[in-house]
Amino acid sequence: MNDYIIINDNNVHESLFKYIINNNIQVNVYEDIQDVYVRMIQGGFCFTLNRDILVDILTDIVYVLNPMPDNRQKIFDVLSQDDIDDDIHDDLM
Repeated sequence: MNDYIIINDNNVHESLFKYIINNNIQVNVYEDIQDVYVRMIQGGFCFTLNRDILVDILTDIVYVLNPMPDNRQKIFDVLSQDDIDDDIHDDLM
């Protein structure tokens, strides 16, 4: 059995960037980072953080690695969705 590598809030950014660099992966759009995520899971990485936070982090990393307008817009879309979710939560309280 292979060793597993735990990815959590404290090491997710570093782990993702290291994996991308060490494997010479080109990340241009969000689908590329999704492929990275799947490859990491297949390679024994275990992500133990909230999926919503993970999606936000993956979106940010795509923009850092390729700051094109479409990737920038995706960040705004995620932030807008967070605002909507907050408003819904406030309405329920």
